[in-house]
Amino acid sequence: MSSANVTILMGNLTRDPELKEIGDNLSVCEFSIAVNHEYTDKSGEKQKEVSFFDINAWNKAGRACYEYLEKGRGVHVVGRLKQERWETDEQQKRSRIRVIAHSVQFLPRTQSSEDK
Repeated sequence: MSSANVTILMGNLTRDPELKEIGDNLSVCEFSIAVNHEYTDKSGEKQKEVSFFDINAWNKAGRACYEYLEKGRGVHVVGRLKQERWETDEQQKRSRIRVIAHSVQFLPRTQSSEDK
């Protein structure tokens, strides 16, 4: 049976990226993005929903993300979802979904009201 695990996201960084060196020639850049979704509800009211995603970019791509990205910058990420599971000291099971980036495209900066 075939399977697929691909996600495409476009959003803005919620914080500055962090780079972690893991052994020889292996590094990971961790950052989070906010993705907005706007829709009209049954009563005709405009609604806005925000989802937050944790992203990992490895090695060369990760170093570029760390060097050039900053909080508020837009990105287009293509990657796969990875579920992480662990157990707390109190034996409570936890899990989260993280995006492992295959590619990260830096979006052009937009001029904010502070820049004008």
